[in-house]
Amino acid sequence: PIVSYSASDTTGCPVFCTTFTNFTPNTNFMTWSFGDGNSDTTSPSQHCYSTPGIYSVNLVITDNNGCSNSLSKNNYITVSPKPVAAFSANPKKITQLSGPVIFTDASQNANAWNWSFGDELNSQSALQNAQFTYGDTGIFQVILIVFNEYGCSDTTDEFIKVNPEFALYVPNTFTPNEDGLNEIFIPVGIGVSPEEFEFYVYDRWGDLIWNTSRWGDGWDGRANGGTNFAQQDVYVWKIKIKDSNGNK
Repeated sequence: PIVSYSASDTTGCPVFCTTFTNFTPNTNFMTWSFGDGNSDTTSPSQHCYSTPGIYSVNLVITDNNGCSNSLSKNNYITVSPKPVAAFSANPKKITQLSGPVIFTDASQNANAWNWSFGDELNSQSALQNAQFTYGDTGIFQVILIVFNEYGCSDTTDEFIKVNPEFALYVPNTFTPNEDGLNEIFIPVGIGVSPEEFEFYVYDRWGDLIWNTSRWGDGWDGRANGGTNFAQQDVYVWKIKIKDSNGNK
């Protein structure tokens, strides 16, 4: 028999899969040798190469008359190497006001880069080393796809956590005299866990005269729920609070 066959594709990146088809007429039995130590006896036959290299393929045919022949195609299949994607991010945990995250490429054998920063706008960059500023809180998946000279690619990812900014401000003076200005002694803040809030006010002798556990409540200047304002004086306050991440 005059042996004839072809592959659906002869070049690619690992894992590279191609289909071999026998066109030899009057075939009774066949044996493929794919060059990587694997073989098959069917047609069409799909085979996948997982290791980069150049492979020769051989097909042995026995026809209906019991005659045999073979055809070898040297260096028929080319499996190109892949790059290795890697990067570092600094810092990995930030707040909304921390500024940009610096992404440093650590890939091997790459000549093109595609960054995706995981935000709602699907922001991307083609720079080798990139930076990005997140405007919202959450956990964001950063994906880096790298390519090499053969068009092969590799992908890696990492997660960046953006925490809410935390700040607490407490005034040092207020005037509860019913003139409509500065009537309530109250803390304000951002990134506060309202379920984890305790606020205490003491007089100068250490006696507790007012407290609350509800964020947004303030002291109106009256001691122990009385109707009259406490005297003009210096008082001590204590606040127990946690941020939105549960940090005390």
